[in-house]
Amino acid sequence: MSIGKKLWVGFGVLVAVIFVIVLVVALNIRGIQSSVISLVEREEPASAASYEMEINTYETGIAVR
Repeated sequence: MSIGKKLWVGFGVLVAVIFVIVLVVALNIRGIQSSVISLVEREEPASAASYEMEINTYETGIAVR
């Protein structure tokens, strides 16, 4: 094999490896994004509800005194 062919094969392997790495990273980012969206959709209402309960508990404590 000539040096030119070896360089093209090496370049092709390098491009293929970079493509696979980019594909894996993109899939991981998509998975993380869906996890964050589901977390926000669940935790945001729960956080607001617990804050409201904290306010009501404080007001009840003041009323009891």
